[in-house]
Amino acid sequence: MNVYSVSMIVYFIIAFAIAIIYSRKRTTSNEDFFLGGRQFGIVFVFFTMMATFLGAGTTVGTTAWIWKRGLSQVWMTAGYAVVFLFIGLFLAARVRRFGTYCNAYTFADFLEMRYNKSARYIGATLMWFAFMSIAAFQYMGIGRIINTVTGIDYNIAVLIAALITILYTSYGGMWAIAITGVVKGALVFIGILIMAPVLYMKAGGMEGIASAVPVQHFSLVGYISPGQALTWFLVFFLGIIPMQDWWQRVLAAKGEREARMGLMYLVAGFVFIETLIYMIGFAGKVLEPNIANPESLFPTLVIHHFSPYIGGLLLAALVAIITSTASACLLVASTHFTRDLYNGIIKPNATDAELLKFSKISTLGLGVLVLVFVFAAPGMFELFVISADILGASLTVPILAGFFVPRVGEKAGFYAMLAGMIGWAVSYMGWHPMGFGPAAVGGLFSLIAVIIGMMVLPPADRAVLEKMGLMKPDETVNVIKG
Repeated sequence: MNVYSVSMIVYFIIAFAIAIIYSRKRTTSNEDFFLGGRQFGIVFVFFTMMATFLGAGTTVGTTAWIWKRGLSQVWMTAGYAVVFLFIGLFLAARVRRFGTYCNAYTFADFLEMRYNKSARYIGATLMWFAFMSIAAFQYMGIGRIINTVTGIDYNIAVLIAALITILYTSYGGMWAIAITGVVKGALVFIGILIMAPVLYMKAGGMEGIASAVPVQHFSLVGYISPGQALTWFLVFFLGIIPMQDWWQRVLAAKGEREARMGLMYLVAGFVFIETLIYMIGFAGKVLEPNIANPESLFPTLVIHHFSPYIGGLLLAALVAIITSTASACLLVASTHFTRDLYNGIIKPNATDAELLKFSKISTLGLGVLVLVFVFAAPGMFELFVISADILGASLTVPILAGFFVPRVGEKAGFYAMLAGMIGWAVSYMGWHPMGFGPAAVGGLFSLIAVIIGMMVLPPADRAVLEKMGLMKPDETVNVIKG
């Protein structure tokens, strides 16, 4: 057994120990399991978010995509950064306030209160699908690392990844993710901070990279059209806004300030880490020009260009952060399954103890079901984009309208969701006006529907807006009647 394998095994043992300890100490209610008792400060909000978004996508995935497409990848990174800046400035405090007023757990709670039950169930189903897909993406990332390091068959490595994620998440819930997220986030920060300059210098610095890498790699549209570039930006700008993972962290925050500042720090940390990831990707193009599978680039660079002891720590940190992302995604899927199916339809009067028990059981079951997504997926990148696509197309406009446009009533918001789904489906089947993809087309359909709905359908009920914390009792808004 090599040093890399030992490092990962030691990490898994520590992670399980933390999950078991915090399951017993701090997870005594359903709110503890899903929202950490709503006690997260700025540091926990920041690191749990960073641990989620520094998963397989921004490590294994992004380095592979940069190896293939160079700076064309920046449009996705920009979508992430801009949307989190927007969320931190304008949405985080509103979402946390809504959580306080309505004891909310999910964005689907918002859809039901602002629009109707049908909106809730449609939105929750889409989110469930998206996060099962993203969890599958993480399984694939961990599996690829285990396969590269140990030589174990990739399919078996994915099964190992699934087992680790399922047991860890079902035992510890949000507190286990939060506590280990702080440690994992710090480890990955340090690891990438070490890797980037070392690999950059080994590749010959800017001069060596420029002479060895194709010219197209340095163009923002070297491998894609301008329409595709804008589509990639919109996929992640639109797709992130409805995503339950950041809603869950914000709803878990102690208050509005913690929610807002945690997201603002995330933007700075994300841009810094992504810059280093780009350095690693470009260096990898020089150091490993003939790699058979670019998705193996990150662990291959570690194994080939660092000592076993440093490399073992780097890979352990990488697996740790991807496991954290997988756990967070699995917890999101379980949250919707428990809140929207079991508590919403099957057993509306379930006690807190019954909900907690079902939450843990559903986490186990859904973790196994994710494997279907893994082996049915066309690839890591495709699975990632599809999940963001459908969320952005159908849910972003109704959510933003629900927070910022009081005139949008129940029916207008609901029809906007349906219009977005139709637009997404039409574009997914091949209609790409001016090169735009499903997220942009669906978002446009949804926007048109909400504008028409504002003009011809009844406005929102003022009492509902006040109950949700979206309007003060003495506030005058001339577009709302009643």
